[in-house]
Formats: sequence, structure tokens, C-alpha cells
Amino acid sequence: MYIVQRLIAELTSSLKVERSNCILAGSSKGGFTALYHGYQFGARYILPDKPQVLFGNYLNSRSEESVHPSILTHIAGGLDGESVAWANRILQEVILSATAPFPHTEIHVGYREPHYHKHVLPVLKLVDKAKVPNAAVDLDDYSMHAELATHYPLFLRDQVKPIVLGLKYSTPC
Repeated sequence: MYIVQRLIAELTSSLKVERSNCILAGSSKGGFTALYHGYQFGARYILPDKPQVLFGNYLNSRSEESVHPSILTHIAGGLDGESVAWANRILQEVILSATAPFPHTEIHVGYREPHYHKHVLPVLKLVDKAKVPNAAVDLDDYSMHAELATHYPLFLRDQVKPIVLGLKYSTPC
């Protein structure tokens, strides 16, 4: 993950983009990544969709056709409870160690979608524990993970356009 942080730093530097102007976005595993790297890097905005914040639980799939267990084994060393717990703590440690100014974080999810209860509510408790003042959820009316392809682009458009135009979040937190 340090390589990705270095890449983000090099790209923003070469493009002369300040951290305070960075928007990180992604859905599903990419939502986890947006949160992780957004808080680690100190981005100004994080706009994830259905982030899988309990990464160990998510990767510890017992489905025979899933590639997730091999990913968990590669990054955490195994499929045992300790490996799952370690992977679940990755994001927690980054958010709890974040300092002001905190990123503006708006998490998009369908309120009937399983990720809302399994992943989004735990991250809301986490940002509350970390005293992050500017984290919120944008709840939409859908229940299937696959529906993100319809709803998330609209959410991004509605969030990014006012940020770029300077109409939203004019002051750092």
C-alpha cells in the first residue's frame, strides 16, 4: 500500500495538485481503497460507494469459485481468525490515526443493500470514534450491489460538480 501512496504523491506533485484538492472515489473494494488512501494521503474529499471496510470478513469467502481467499492469504498470511482480524483493522488504524484537516467523506449506498449494514454502519461508528466531523452517508433507494452501476455515477456527478465549481466544502475541516 506504500507503493500506491508514493504513486499518488508523485502524480499529484507532477501535476501540481495540492492534497487539499484531491478527490478519491471508488466502489466496493475500490471504496475501501478510496477511504484507506484518502485518509492516509490526506485527500480533501473521499466519495466511496459501498466500501467493504471489514476487508478480512469480505475476503474470507468460503465459496469454491472465489479468488478472495487467495487474496487474503497473500496480504494477511492465511485464512485463520488472526489474519481476518488483521485485515479488518487495516482501515480502522488509518482512520483512527488521521489528523485534521480531515477529508470530507460522503459514502454512497443503497439503504436496502447488505453493504449498508455489514460495512457502512461500522465505518460510521469508526469515524465517530475518531471524531471525524465531516463524514456522512448518502442513502439511495436500491437493494442490489449490481445497481451501483446505475446509481453511483449519478452520485459522483452530483458530488464532484459542485466541488469543482467551488460551491461545496469551501473550507477545510
